[in-house]
Amino acid sequence: MSTLTDQSTRRVEVDADVFEHLKRLFGEAQTVEAVATVAAYNRGSRFLVALAI
Repeated sequence: MSTLTDQSTRRVEVDADVFEHLKRLFGEAQTVEAVATVAAYNRGSRFLVALAI
């Protein structure tokens, strides 16, 4: 899970092998939830930084 977070936060793109590993561990639905959660936190962080809050 930390690889998903690191790649999504630092590079935006996530390697296909990371997705495949997560899908094997958690299934497709939970993998989508994990990606959505990371994206939401990144969005919020970038919004606050842009506004200097």
